[in-house]
Amino acid sequence: PTASKRPSCQTLGLTSTSSMNSCCEDDTTRHTTKAPCPTCASICLFVSKSTMLQHLASPWLVQDMPAPSFFCENPNCDIVYFSQKGSTFSQSNLRTTVGLKNPGQDSVVCYCFGVTSSVAVASPNVRDFVIQQTKNKSCSCEARNPSGRCCLKHFPRRGEA
Repeated sequence: PTASKRPSCQTLGLTSTSSMNSCCEDDTTRHTTKAPCPTCASICLFVSKSTMLQHLASPWLVQDMPAPSFFCENPNCDIVYFSQKGSTFSQSNLRTTVGLKNPGQDSVVCYCFGVTSSVAVASPNVRDFVIQQTKNKSCSCEARNPSGRCCLKHFPRRGEA
């Protein structure tokens, strides 16, 4: 696949109007804290404690994790979550399989509606459906997506699987 600039939620006409945290708020306003992954040095974005607790296999063991925490999306890195105080969590510490870390036809790209990469590529209406549901505030990306963000940035295009 060739590298292409992914649309932001704003360019898709998705804006935050609810009092709840919106999965599609601009990253510059919602996720301004960044840190390098301690394993791969990729620049990673902030992830809320609430999001992490939804995905960790034993969340009751990490309730006192120092903030802030970050999500590493590098598919070649074993780390999923980390804190600047040295705590790290890999895929084996999660109950959710992270699609970005396990690319392939069966990898989940949309956690809110259970869309896999192969379904997204094969069915052109799926992306439009997810966009519409996001506009309708019918998504729960902050809780369901391990990154805590909207999936549309990483949604595959036809022919990309």
